[in-house]
Amino acid sequence: MSSNAIFTGLTDLPQDGCVVIKGSRIVDAGDKRLAGKWQGPQTKYLKFEDQLIMPGFCESHAHIFFGALEFCSANVSGARSEEEAVQMLAGFDHSAAGMWVIGFGWNRYAWEKDALPTKKTLDASFPDRPALVFDAELHSLWVNSKTLEICGINRNTPDPAGGKITRDADNEPTGHLLEPAAMALVLDEALQKGLEDERKLFQKYFKKTAALGITSISAVPDFGLKKHGIYEELDRQGELNLRIHLVESANEKIEDLIRLRSRLTSGRLNFSGVKEFIDGTAMAHTGLLLEPYCDMPSYRGRPLVDIKSFTEKVVELDRHGFRIRLHACGDGAVRLALDIYEETRRINGPRDSRHTVEHIENINPADLPRFRANGVIASVQPEHLSHDNYAGHPFHKILGKKRVEYAWPFKSLLTSGATVAFGSDHPVVDLNPLQGIYRAVTRLMDDGKPEGGWMPREKLSLAEALKGYTVFSAFQMFREKDLGTLEAGKLADIIVLDRNIFGAAYEEIKEAKPLLTMLNGNVIHG
Repeated sequence: MSSNAIFTGLTDLPQDGCVVIKGSRIVDAGDKRLAGKWQGPQTKYLKFEDQLIMPGFCESHAHIFFGALEFCSANVSGARSEEEAVQMLAGFDHSAAGMWVIGFGWNRYAWEKDALPTKKTLDASFPDRPALVFDAELHSLWVNSKTLEICGINRNTPDPAGGKITRDADNEPTGHLLEPAAMALVLDEALQKGLEDERKLFQKYFKKTAALGITSISAVPDFGLKKHGIYEELDRQGELNLRIHLVESANEKIEDLIRLRSRLTSGRLNFSGVKEFIDGTAMAHTGLLLEPYCDMPSYRGRPLVDIKSFTEKVVELDRHGFRIRLHACGDGAVRLALDIYEETRRINGPRDSRHTVEHIENINPADLPRFRANGVIASVQPEHLSHDNYAGHPFHKILGKKRVEYAWPFKSLLTSGATVAFGSDHPVVDLNPLQGIYRAVTRLMDDGKPEGGWMPREKLSLAEALKGYTVFSAFQMFREKDLGTLEAGKLADIIVLDRNIFGAAYEEIKEAKPLLTMLNGNVIHG
């Protein structure tokens, strides 16, 4: 295949040339004259002009099952009130979810009245059918009375460790469940679907990822819902049109994790470590900060784990060779995660662990050099910084002027020497990598403001952003020998965009679409 614009990931600019594929691998890449060297009677020649050829996108952080479910559920992110969100739910065909009504994307900060939703509004439209709606950050759940009844949640149900059941003045659950530990009280009951239903969900998901140019993905846990069984079945049957790097919960038994690690090694389905939550999110005021919230002056959040016992667990997991990924949004949680990794390194000694801090929505600049010093990867999601308007972004009042200087610090992390891997956290935000790349290079909100971008010193070049979704994410997956760049010996996971986004207007980045997606040298889209 040839083009006037090939981004190999080895340089910062595209070049005129060709890529030669034999079987599942790239056997040559470079000048177009190479094509003649490999020409034969069975050769297929794909010729492009100014369309950009590049490595397939490696998505470093997504919830596959929830993402698949979101594609066939109601999206209420456009609602401007609790009542409007219910209207959107009521107007959606929920047949794909069986008896359940399922929605995604409510956001109290986008509503005219900033308040938590309650079961009463859902009950008015769904008195006899269980309903649940994920918030925009996937950190809380809004449910109706029927759901509480089915799941046995009442005034006597204790708050689970690390989670909260919101209650009214009479101690009755209001229908709001905060953080994954509390959400699990409902999700285990609601989302244990049959194999055939799940197969359809995942087949639709794989078509979507292929159309977006995503060829590899780090599948982070879906709050205790175990799906590796169906992934293995799809892999055996040749239906896994996506490389899945499975991340399990750190709360699983080590012997079970060892067995899973030894079993998932196919190249399309690989075990890729464990994950745990250090905090929640600043938006929900469950993020752990170093100093109090500006709008809650006496509160700075708290860790979701017991620090001493969890550090001991991380040390043990590291001793058994596991890579650990710690969710840390607030600057206090980021520091705590780095402290834990440093202590682990001190006890067990250094190794190529590629332990990871997830999200890093805010950081104290003193902690920036610690990533490189300890070999820790920064896994970030550029689209998380988006909001419909700059003036209304909640971080202004939550963090204040000083701390937003280091909100989503992509460039600072990269300059400090950290490996910065990009992902989406879908279905929290759009799965489309080009949307995240646009956000990373512009740092503009949806209203096109502020002029020059939010904290413009944190903007990335287009090449840096593309490498975040290719070179650096492949490294984060321990797949840099096979993926992430276009060069001889690498697997032929390749995409062709419908335009050359280098030198184009920024708006064209998010408007671009893959014409062609290849996995293992086979066309899976286009």
